[in-house]
Amino acid sequence: YETTCRALLGGKAHDVEGLERLMRDHYESGELYRPGPDPSDERFFSVCMHAGAVGTTAASVVVELDPDAPLLVHVALTSPCTAPYIPLFGQAPLAPALMEGGAEPSRTSAWWRFDRLRELVAEDWQGRAPRVRDYWRPREREWREEAQALAASAAGPQELADFNASVWQRASADLERLIAELESDG
Repeated sequence: YETTCRALLGGKAHDVEGLERLMRDHYESGELYRPGPDPSDERFFSVCMHAGAVGTTAASVVVELDPDAPLLVHVALTSPCTAPYIPLFGQAPLAPALMEGGAEPSRTSAWWRFDRLRELVAEDWQGRAPRVRDYWRPREREWREEAQALAASAAGPQELADFNASVWQRASADLERLIAELESDG
């Protein structure tokens, strides 16, 4: 709470990358979760929560609200410290995997697949969290820059739909590679 309040003071503008960083905040450890504080310590309740029965951040969204550009939604489909923000155009069709949900795990649901990644990272926060952030960081930057350039270019509906399909296809393939690597680590 304190972190988000501090970020909003002064009325300064925030860019997407800065807001994504804020949504990953874990106090002293920044974008990386480090187990330690207990519920009696206010730092237990960071912006990106890993509080067991109290609550865990299940997803995160940063939306670009530009009246002169297509709606651009950056979505992290599990705790944002373990997932990339995937930019998607709100008025373009989404891949079925991004629309699927439910109470039971599903290999075809994007959310459940990213939650599997979060579970694997949670088995070894110290060793896996930095590795996962390093894996996603350049991809996330590349996707964000592509999406913002497309938004600025006055792209038509088909180009936005093609981007959504392409970015999901790349994110999905990268996710499968990363999960396979972590599962083979044991």
